[in-house]
Amino acid sequence: MAKSTTMFERVTTLLLSGKVLCQASFSDEFLWLVSLSGTNLDEINQYLGKLNRTVRQTQDEQGFYCSYVDHSTDSAFKDIRSQFTEIVQDLEPLIHWLSLVQSITGSERPISAGDIIAEGDLLSSIEAIPDYEVRLMKVTDAGVFKSTQSEPKKRLSALLGKLRDKEYLIQTSTTGSKFIATAKWSLVYETMAFIAAHQSIPTDSEQEEYKRIDQMELI
Repeated sequence: MAKSTTMFERVTTLLLSGKVLCQASFSDEFLWLVSLSGTNLDEINQYLGKLNRTVRQTQDEQGFYCSYVDHSTDSAFKDIRSQFTEIVQDLEPLIHWLSLVQSITGSERPISAGDIIAEGDLLSSIEAIPDYEVRLMKVTDAGVFKSTQSEPKKRLSALLGKLRDKEYLIQTSTTGSKFIATAKWSLVYETMAFIAAHQSIPTDSEQEEYKRIDQMELI
């Protein structure tokens, strides 16, 4: 019982802090949530409900995160818009980066939770194919991945470091150059789907738009 209570506290604390819980980022907590019976999950939501929150699972079922129950309050709207805007501001460079990785790996799908990203493999391809180097330079010339480094190796390393800091990637060791993708990518894809469906980003005067986000289980 004590262990279960401790896990309950850990999970709710992480969720309320805005973390996306997946097998890569918080394995024990993620597996605990997956293993919950309906009753136990209801208990978590009863607790979170007092704070106007609930647990949601990403559409691909790769992660859990905390969402507002009622989006109409001023505090909820401001927080949702802040989270939404943060992802949107990073979208263009993220899309260019995803496209580059898909070209290098030959994968038909974008990065997903659990994927292994090997810095050495990416660098080898970038250094071998001029077009990949040009695309890396473009991604890191401005925006969230902006770098003043001239060498592709240092630019790539800095980019991966920023993805790690933003919790899109988990570094597998302090000495290695391999990373595991987290379920935060799932939220990026759901944000992209929302924007594509509504062809706009809600403004401060469009709070009704955020009710649609709830229907799509986005935030």
